Amino acid sequence: MAQRLSIQKEIEEKKTDLTSSYGIMELLVPTKRSVPYPLHLLNVLDLEGCRGLKKKHLKIICKKVSHLRYLGLKDTDIPCLPKHIHKLQQLETLDIRKTKVRESNMKYLFNQIEKMDKCLRSLSIWIEGPSNDDHADDPMLSLLSPPKFLQSLSISGTGALLTRWIGKLGQLSKLSLRETCLSDNDFVILGNLGCLCYLRLRYVSFEGSVLTFTNGAFMNLIILDIEDKEIRKLIFQYGATPKLEKLVWSCKCMESPEGLEDLQSLREFELNGVSQDIGIMQKDSIELCSFQDGGNGSKEKMLHKALNRKGGERIPSKKKIPFRNKVWQKIQFKL
Repeated sequence: MAQRLSIQKEIEEKKTDLTSSYGIMELLVPTKRSVPYPLHLLNVLDLEGCRGLKKKHLKIICKKVSHLRYLGLKDTDIPCLPKHIHKLQQLETLDIRKTKVRESNMKYLFNQIEKMDKCLRSLSIWIEGPSNDDHADDPMLSLLSPPKFLQSLSISGTGALLTRWIGKLGQLSKLSLRETCLSDNDFVILGNLGCLCYLRLRYVSFEGSVLTFTNGAFMNLIILDIEDKEIRKLIFQYGATPKLEKLVWSCKCMESPEGLEDLQSLREFELNGVSQDIGIMQKDSIELCSFQDGGNGSKEKMLHKALNRKGGERIPSKKKIPFRNKVWQKIQFKL
């Protein structure tokens, strides 16, 4: 960290202009009057907005700054990626949003990803445009193969890639989806990932409104975070998600979830945006319920209804309510 900070300080002191190709060349190929920077120590290089950036500049970067972990080229006029991109063996993030790089030039990058299949642990893929079916036959996606030991995967904009990879992601433990439009069948297959312990479903990740966790699915899932407003009902069949400890659900028009009483490992349930009584308390088994009153008392009224309907105690003035049996540690409502 100290080495990285010293490089940044030196650049700031000399007021090197990294928004133009001239400034980039001064950094990469110092003149006789300038002091060379220790580029071999640099692991983060963000060139966002740089004008005049050319392929030759990237070639020099790939050769001289081989320890880069982050290379930001967002909003530059770089025309293409050089084949020397494979020299960045430690690269973790390559940001080419809002550039002139075309799909036909991505083969070097895809080839590099395949070469890293034994060391790559985390991968994020974001595809702009209409999701799922429009990308199903995309020839560029067919060039990508999943790294064998991938542990974390984030996909946005296409579900076709996930369905193509699903049988080869045996080591995956963390998955985040957005605009993937998965079908019920896709979700059933997803439940067979034996190492998956964290699942995040964001905007339009699922095409239906009822999400069903079938018997024997997601056997090692610990955290489930649902931010897809179209998912209005959750059904947990007996034997599904036996290790689930935390459930976060964000939706304004949700229905009462089914099967929560069978989730014996569940310790925390957080509802975001709920505006009506959905009857989540199926039994008098909560140890601690915490909530935040927005000022109109709507949360407290909702809790009163849920508790009184099942014979629970009235809510005291404090915001923590103890119950007899220890099953859930916290239920949290956020409006």
